Amino acid sequence: MVVLGIHYVLPYRAVAKSDAVGADLFRALFGPIGVQVISTVIMLSAVVTANGAILAGSRAAFAVARDGDAPEWLGRVNRRFQAPANGVIAVGGWAVVLIVLSVAAMAFPAAASWPDFMRTAWTALQHRPLFDILISYVMFGYLLFQALVSLSLILLRRAHPEWRRPFRVPGYPFTPIASIAATVFLMVAVAQSNTIEVFAGLSLIAAGLPVWWLCSRR
Repeated sequence: MVVLGIHYVLPYRAVAKSDAVGADLFRALFGPIGVQVISTVIMLSAVVTANGAILAGSRAAFAVARDGDAPEWLGRVNRRFQAPANGVIAVGGWAVVLIVLSVAAMAFPAAASWPDFMRTAWTALQHRPLFDILISYVMFGYLLFQALVSLSLILLRRAHPEWRRPFRVPGYPFTPIASIAATVFLMVAVAQSNTIEVFAGLSLIAAGLPVWWLCSRR
């Protein structure tokens, strides 16, 4: 419904060229005050989303650590708050590191001594909005894991038919297959338009493989 509403108000060419469709929509409907209102709403929703992502990510790290596939200290629970405090600190700290690196990429020029591919990537980031950079870093990895979650539903059903399943996925197996197909389509689109950021994001994910390998051998 949101997409239909946008195309009802704005012509297709305007939507295709827009860097902020929501702001353009509210400008067309309510003028400059509309842009201020929707910008405030988007800013607040981004803060809420970041909070939810940190809370969810910290509990994922907690579960992985409890399974022995991540450093043990991530699996500790704070006695006072009964929450995975170390996981919250780690995930929140990593978010801060990504923001600092993105700001540095925008504020400081690439050093002449760097390899060509690093200078090219760094220079490209200087011409991108900060929020766009961060989204581009994480989006491909997010989509990749979304596809793996849908695939795991099919694989686990086949590998463990004896498990109790209190919830049945409507339309199985077509629902997870459709989810995988749509996610792969989005991954291809993201990779074509943000190749540098996709490579950087996958490199960050790959950097965790040695940690997983060392922890799983304990």
